[in-house]
Amino acid sequence: MSYFNNITHISYTAYILQLAIRKGLASILILVTRVKRLIRFFIYPKQMEYLKKVQNILNYKEVLGIIDNVNIY
Repeated sequence: MSYFNNITHISYTAYILQLAIRKGLASILILVTRVKRLIRFFIYPKQMEYLKKVQNILNYKEVLGIIDNVNIY
């Protein structure tokens, strides 16, 4: 007796699913790349100093910096 008697075969299902996932991830990867570039930019003290200076000029209530070592899991 086989447990797979009631399963219908759908051609290329895994392939089509993989293509859909890759297409969806492409836009996310662009965003991740841009965020990583920004993080690398503001790691340098001079850039961080400039960021704080601009926030003061724009009258931010709270001067913000970057957050490092964030655990995402």
